[in-house]
Amino acid sequence: MATFNKRLKLVRLMLGIKQISMAREIGISNLQLCYYEIGRYEPNMRFLLRLNAKYNVNLNWLISGYGDIFLGESKNVTVKPSKNVTEDFKNVTVKPNYIS
Repeated sequence: MATFNKRLKLVRLMLGIKQISMAREIGISNLQLCYYEIGRYEPNMRFLLRLNAKYNVNLNWLISGYGDIFLGESKNVTVKPSKNVTEDFKNVTVKPNYIS
């Protein structure tokens, strides 16, 4: 099962952008984003909200793995998978939303 850090990296790779570019656009250091992606630290709410605002990432999916990766259509987002999307992400699944 994929973890938050793997899903975060998958989002970046699907957008086809480098760590340094995403970090600058979100307003954090490259090292901080790197630590999020390797699971060394967990991001704060400010980071999550900026990620959602900039790239229209579904925070429910990012945190839990449920739902679609991106929310609706966004004028700011063009999904263009990077050449670096590897076997690591072969097992990342998008689980359907369940309403209880």
